[in-house]
Amino acid sequence: MAKRWICWTSRFADAVRRHGLPTLLFAALSIALTWPVALTAPSHLENDGDAVLNAWTLGWVATHLLHPAQLPHAPNFYPYPYTLYFSEHLIGAALLIAPVVGLTGNPVLAYNVLFLSAFALSALSMYALVLWMTGDRSAATLSGLLFASMTLRFGPSPQLQVLLNFGTPLALLFLLRVLRTGRSRDAIGLALAFALQFLISLYLGLFMALGLIGVGIEQLARNPQVRRAALWGKVVLAPGIAAGLLL
Repeated sequence: MAKRWICWTSRFADAVRRHGLPTLLFAALSIALTWPVALTAPSHLENDGDAVLNAWTLGWVATHLLHPAQLPHAPNFYPYPYTLYFSEHLIGAALLIAPVVGLTGNPVLAYNVLFLSAFALSALSMYALVLWMTGDRSAATLSGLLFASMTLRFGPSPQLQVLLNFGTPLALLFLLRVLRTGRSRDAIGLALAFALQFLISLYLGLFMALGLIGVGIEQLARNPQVRRAALWGKVVLAPGIAAGLLL
């Protein structure tokens, strides 16, 4: 047990040494791009449009995750049933922020924490993808900065479900890894990243699915090693797990 603890501690220290500076840079970027949200997070929303709807949705879903029978029947448009699904349900986002809602009972704070985190998480996911593809930390850091600060994020009323697109680079990373290695844990990572992104935004989930299928077909067509890994069923494992989670 002591040896395992020392091994985990050593790995953590090595990860901090290698990736700590980009992580701090991405966190600082998040605060700068969204300023002054960090100062007013408990009490103010960054706009009075979609942010209000998203904060209310996060509050409802996070407090009803353990009550699945009640979850879809939100009080809007009463007495109609299944009203949560009249818009994006944000179940994936609520899973991420449920502890904040549970501890504080403040959906405004929960929304702003996710709003701030969206930029850093997106930067980190793109950093991980490019670092794995190139092995170049400078290129990975620049890619993360560009992905987190792209103009799509700065419309008149940025939608939280669009900002939280970190699952797409992660899913692509795990797809390329499973096609390269054929390991089950990479297939499980692909399934989890895909399911979480789909539960955050139906639209991004559909776009991501088309992209992953295209990349998968291209990789399978030109790489014999990939075809051998696919024959072992690892590539099929991921959509099976993701479909089970979503259902």
